[in-house]
Amino acid sequence: MTGPGTNVDPGDALTIRVPAAAQMLGIGKTKLYELITAREIDVIKVGRATLIVVRSLERFIERQSAAAGAALPQRRGRGRPRHSFARSAAGIDS
Repeated sequence: MTGPGTNVDPGDALTIRVPAAAQMLGIGKTKLYELITAREIDVIKVGRATLIVVRSLERFIERQSAAAGAALPQRRGRGRPRHSFARSAAGIDS
């Protein structure tokens, strides 16, 4: 919440509420709470409010992107490998 004379751009926020964080990640609030419980995402409690640390969301996305990139298999050719004409003509079949 901002008061008079406070000029804070919402894009510069250090923390956000749970519904906004879930929307940013494209997941439901339940899944976000699971990530919080697993300590994948940092939170700050202010009274009853649960505030998500924006930098923690950024780090989570970076970790997920790195893990997804590492898990991708090497790209192979499409379809079955072709035999050369010379192998077929010589009667050599695999």
